[in-house]
Amino acid sequence: MTTNRLQKKIEEASRLKLELEELAAKDGGYASKLASFSMASHIDDLAQQSAIEASATRFEHVELRLIAPKFSDGSAPLDLISRLSDNIKHIVGYAALRLVRGGSLKKRIPRRLYQDLDLRMLGLLPGSSRMVISANSNRDVFDDGIAKGSLERIFRLLVTNGEGDEFLESVTDLGPQSSIWLRRLLDLIIIENSELEMLWRYRGDVIFDWRANQRILTRLSTALASTEVSVVDDLLIVGNVELLSKRERIHLLSNDGDRYKILYPKHLLSAVSELHLDQAVVLKCAVIETSNPLTKETKTSYELLKVVSQ
Repeated sequence: MTTNRLQKKIEEASRLKLELEELAAKDGGYASKLASFSMASHIDDLAQQSAIEASATRFEHVELRLIAPKFSDGSAPLDLISRLSDNIKHIVGYAALRLVRGGSLKKRIPRRLYQDLDLRMLGLLPGSSRMVISANSNRDVFDDGIAKGSLERIFRLLVTNGEGDEFLESVTDLGPQSSIWLRRLLDLIIIENSELEMLWRYRGDVIFDWRANQRILTRLSTALASTEVSVVDDLLIVGNVELLSKRERIHLLSNDGDRYKILYPKHLLSAVSELHLDQAVVLKCAVIETSNPLTKETKTSYELLKVVSQ
């Protein structure tokens, strides 16, 4: 629903509310007063939706919808809302920290990074229990930003449903700390015996829409709990640049004929931006192993530490 259509609905509802108030004043009827109160609540809901849409050009919007009979009236316990909010804060915060700084060790999320993300509870909407959380988009001329990159990594993991090579790669990209908090979020929903829908919108467009029942939630939580990420070595790779990917990766053909996909953090973007296709380079990389003992799957990944020579 566009902002103009919402505004027209608000104007129409306000006109009806005024008529109901006049009718209630004349006949003193309880039914008219009740209808007026109901219309006032409807206007508040429309105004909240309008405010959310008005902010769509400046913020990334993430909507969490809990789907279960006990949430059908749109309410949820305050303790649950608080814990969900805290989980989202840490999931996005640690994803952003890994995106910007790289590495997989446990670190404190800098206050400045949270200030840049500006995570906010934008609203609680009717229709089951729907939380809308916003993050400052701050997208650059290339349509890129910290919030966007962090959310991409989160949703790329979710849509794997805990399976396959893409799941292991997504866990590596997201990082162990964000993955831990994501599992905690899923476990909260599992305990509530609810389904979960997560939507990511920007400028009114749906970027990702992921929905999971209890079976998928449990499978993904179990996969996250059993997956291990470890840095096993540092490696100097000598070769030629084959591709510079938008997904923060350098594709390198080594002098030995091996091909590497090397993830790089944003703080090394200035060094990476000086590279060009077919260029001979020496890159110092961390070798990361991500494994799931339950499925006996293992994936080796590489993360850029330094451009040694170019």
